[in-house]
Amino acid sequence: MVQQVAAGLIRHDGKILIAKRKAHDEMGGQWEFPGGTVMPGEPPEQSMQREIAEELGVRACVGRLLAKERFFYGGRDLEVWFFEAFPESFDFTLTEHDEFAWVNPGDLGAYDFPSADRNVAALLCPLEG
Repeated sequence: MVQQVAAGLIRHDGKILIAKRKAHDEMGGQWEFPGGTVMPGEPPEQSMQREIAEELGVRACVGRLLAKERFFYGGRDLEVWFFEAFPESFDFTLTEHDEFAWVNPGDLGAYDFPSADRNVAALLCPLEG
């Protein structure tokens, strides 16, 4: 069974927000685009908004779907939906991450991402400039 996940590529001033998972969590210490599991009956866009509110403590407006990636991790079949997201404020409260960073798209390759996020980061790198 495929598990759906929604993630937000949060943009501001030409940069993208990435967040570092807490060291003791699954994929601990890796950077990611914030998001999480789509609940049964929940549209992926709504899931992305809910997850950003839970993980970063802010509301976000959903933009367009940028990519969908499917990969296998820890015996799970995951389909990750990546949406543009625009925060309504920048007063972040981290609950699932140790830190966050605003990164130029061309610099994303310097960060350690899980597989699906790494693929999307690679697609975004050429968008700089």
